[in-house]
Amino acid sequence: MQRAIWVLWGIAACVPQEGGARRAGDARSEPVVIPGERMVAAVAAEGARCEAAACDRACEAGNAQACALAAERSWNGQYGHAFDPAAALRYARRGCDDNDGLACTLLGLHHANGVATAWAPAEAVAAFEKACQTGVGLGCLELGTMYSRGHGVDVDPGKAAAAFVRAKRHFRAACEGSDPRACAYVERTKDGDIPDDLARRACAGGFATSCVDVLVHRISSGNGVIAEEIDTLDRMCTAGEGFACTVLAHEVSRARRPGARARVVALTIRACELGDPESCLVLGRLNEATDARARGNDVKHSYFDRACDRASGRACLYLAQDTYVTGPAARVAAYAQRACELGEAAGCTMMVRNQLEQNDVAGADRWAREGCRRGARYDCEHLVDRNLELPWTTGGDRKRLYRRGCGRGEAPACQRLAAIEHAEEPVLAALRDAVTRRDAAAFARLADGEVKLHGLWFESAGCAAQFARKDALPASAGPAFLACLAGHGLRLEPHASVGGTPALVYDPGVVLELDITSGQVQQITALQPGSLQRDAAPIASEVLASHLVAGTHTVEPDPGLRAAIIAAPDMVAGVELTVCIDTTGKVKEARARPVTPDRDRYASYVHAVEAAAAQWRFRPFEVHGKTVPVCALDVFAYPPDRRREVALATAAGGAPFDRDGPRTVAPTELDSQRIAGNKLIVPDDATKTEIAVSGQSRLVGTFKLCLDEAGQITSVGQLKSTGFPAYDRTIDRELHNWRYRPFWIDGRPQPVCTAVTFIYSQR
Repeated sequence: MQRAIWVLWGIAACVPQEGGARRAGDARSEPVVIPGERMVAAVAAEGARCEAAACDRACEAGNAQACALAAERSWNGQYGHAFDPAAALRYARRGCDDNDGLACTLLGLHHANGVATAWAPAEAVAAFEKACQTGVGLGCLELGTMYSRGHGVDVDPGKAAAAFVRAKRHFRAACEGSDPRACAYVERTKDGDIPDDLARRACAGGFATSCVDVLVHRISSGNGVIAEEIDTLDRMCTAGEGFACTVLAHEVSRARRPGARARVVALTIRACELGDPESCLVLGRLNEATDARARGNDVKHSYFDRACDRASGRACLYLAQDTYVTGPAARVAAYAQRACELGEAAGCTMMVRNQLEQNDVAGADRWAREGCRRGARYDCEHLVDRNLELPWTTGGDRKRLYRRGCGRGEAPACQRLAAIEHAEEPVLAALRDAVTRRDAAAFARLADGEVKLHGLWFESAGCAAQFARKDALPASAGPAFLACLAGHGLRLEPHASVGGTPALVYDPGVVLELDITSGQVQQITALQPGSLQRDAAPIASEVLASHLVAGTHTVEPDPGLRAAIIAAPDMVAGVELTVCIDTTGKVKEARARPVTPDRDRYASYVHAVEAAAAQWRFRPFEVHGKTVPVCALDVFAYPPDRRREVALATAAGGAPFDRDGPRTVAPTELDSQRIAGNKLIVPDDATKTEIAVSGQSRLVGTFKLCLDEAGQITSVGQLKSTGFPAYDRTIDRELHNWRYRPFWIDGRPQPVCTAVTFIYSQR
């Protein structure tokens, strides 16, 4: 939902407009100047638009616009009104029955978020569509958002795009007509900000939230914090504009003056009280980080509950996760269901787990579909395991999911994968032909719109500059792109890197995987190792093997691990090897990692694979008569007959074969769960002196940090010293004081480990 909902009638009578009939977006016009007093007055006008008794009487008398006002008044308790979702639903339904577009939008939000009524995505779509047809841009916007996010409906890019076009048309017409408030929604920057001229016009029309946007523009364009703007924000916050409180809290935090933290907390409390769910969520997290036990937990949950009631899916998810440890299963499921209904994929996964534990497979299927729509891998895999149709996903995602299932030995997944690949073969052949003929028109028919590129490599410096590691291919660059591919001899041939099916390949052995949806190419990716040297071509493992002239490709585990694998039929040693070869055919880099997360169990096999690779020698790889460096991702497995299983899992994203021991997660993932602890760890004064004497200006240290299922730190280990033992001890000591929320994977809290790197610079 957007930051505010506004009424599309009667605004000029509440707050006089300034600036005349200036057209929205006309940069040549003089900017509208809105005094601070007028901005504060706009807040008061927001609260006075619907005096309770008068609005209610008018609605009961059949005034649909009054019903919309009454519904908006009670929706989230802003501007001094009581939060009363049941009343908001009642008024919204009555107003929508009488064809008021804003009332229909509010009714849709009730159904889309399950607020004061059962979650009903189909009814939400109908309400948003009705609102959109009446010319209310917000209805179109919410409709497009449902289809773009997959919120209760399958993702449908076509419907989403059409709804967004209609929304913009309605917003612009209203903005250029009698409702300048709509200017706030005509367009947004990539960061979600409103252009200053549009924000000024909306503010002049009485939209208090846009007045805050105007103040943000003034502050960001000035030299430091501007006192007048800060004062206006303060007065607007006091008057009841929650967004002003949030912005003011940010500015106070940036100033870092004495007492700033207390002031930030007070402002965040004010924003929460004014109906902003995100501020309530922040307060819950702040209380989570305190040392208080029983009372602190109660305060934390009170804020999470308030945010959850106001449709914050993240708050509902936190409540589900916290209740999981001590609360009854029914309460956990209730919170998890709300989180899922509000678009939190992790909540859907918790529901799938819950339903399976209750032996309700049909219920698990239902929630798995919702989670898969939102990108939850576990939920999608549940559907694959059950041989059920996946909701709309891109072609590449579907293939990866079915490859993963096929790698687990599931015949239906293999059949579905084969069907997808068979259907894509004509597109691959057509693309090859377009490249061979350098037929830009044919290529444009296959790639209608911008095509994403990832990891491509070209020997030509000109081609590399244009297309290597670029995010997207604009339509105008199609002819040059075709010429570059043609110069490398693009061809269609079977390759084991994608399960032995036909793939597009170009010299010296680069394999392309295409994301094809509805016959259209959406993305072109070069299959590549996890770490790739910048100037090296990412080639297929079988091409690498064809150039091997010295060394062996057969590697067995040591006797102890081999005996353990033989004794446990479900156990498999799977290793990925990234190997890079220089222009002379010598191995420049060889790094292996186990496919399974338990690194200690398979450490000996990893070392054996790396040792074997270090002895390899190759015939140099050439393109246009010039030797080039290459890298490849190879796969080793024991027992050897399970190599295809490991290869399919690797191609699908490296699915683990067992889940013993802690998972290794990215530092950024774990940091998002950190709730307490000093992150800026610096040396003590004596160590700073030592560093200065040494002449070093930059220290780097890396530490391994492991947590248990409860989020408690179980171990801290040094991976790379900073070079100063006293600083290492300081880091170790501070790391033990860090606190985390439990780290959830696939609907369960899991033990995890990560590597934390500290960089300290001193002049």
